[in-house]
Amino acid sequence: MSAVASARDVAALPRAAAPPAPATEHFDKRRLVAFIFMVFGMFMAILDIQIVSASLQQIQAGLSASSDEVTWVQTAYLIAEVIAIPSSGFLSRALGTRILFAKTRKLETPLDDLVRILEKKPPQRVPGTAVFLTSDPKSAPTALMHSLKHYKVLHEKNVILSVET
Repeated sequence: MSAVASARDVAALPRAAAPPAPATEHFDKRRLVAFIFMVFGMFMAILDIQIVSASLQQIQAGLSASSDEVTWVQTAYLIAEVIAIPSSGFLSRALGTRILFAKTRKLETPLDDLVRILEKKPPQRVPGTAVFLTSDPKSAPTALMHSLKHYKVLHEKNVILSVET
């Protein structure tokens, strides 16, 4: 046995894994925009509280309240703001989109029925291609229905697109 290894022997040895590449920070623009809006909102809330604080003398005179009683105005205002702002955002998101979705879902027409109606009484055709998005490929998109109702025309080519993830 030779103490000197040949090139073939060295090539056959298992290699150590290469060190991982340094992690590059992923910069998400949506998060940055959300952060900027959050900072701006916090600034506006602080500014709003400062305006109320500066107006306490006038509020006190308008309410005919003592100095001890008027501090409750500022505290109540802060509590209302802390509760109202997140609650209004949550409720508008939770209820607003659900109500709108339910309302539009009730008004949707099955696509097969619409095709039969359009075959019996075809609307005026205009050149071009229209793309209509829908969450339910079996229903006529709301935008298509509004287009037929208001403009009373249909494009030569119509694409009804539904994206499933």
